[in-house]
Amino acid sequence: MGVSASHGLIAALAACLVAGACQDQVLSDDHLTRSIAGVLGVSTADVRLLDQRTDGQTDTYVTAVIRGRIAYGCIVTGGRPPSAGVVNPPTCSIVEPLRSPG
Repeated sequence: MGVSASHGLIAALAACLVAGACQDQVLSDDHLTRSIAGVLGVSTADVRLLDQRTDGQTDTYVTAVIRGRIAYGCIVTGGRPPSAGVVNPPTCSIVEPLRSPG
């Protein structure tokens, strides 16, 4: 990569970080759904996100329900400005099986 290409990449990354747009682009619901489906080995159609919160500089916590039956708590590290947009695969564990109403 040439010097001007490097400078362009650095300028684009800096603009993204300053604008705060990186997080929205990297950790969209679609991105989280695809990542969680991939880690759990299910179809994206089987994943429903219940809630999402960000804690600290790099961690996003997501609760996802798989096939309407099992809730998973997932942690996604990265995707925020301190990590320069790099996102690690989610780490998920079963929170609880869901009971059917009635």
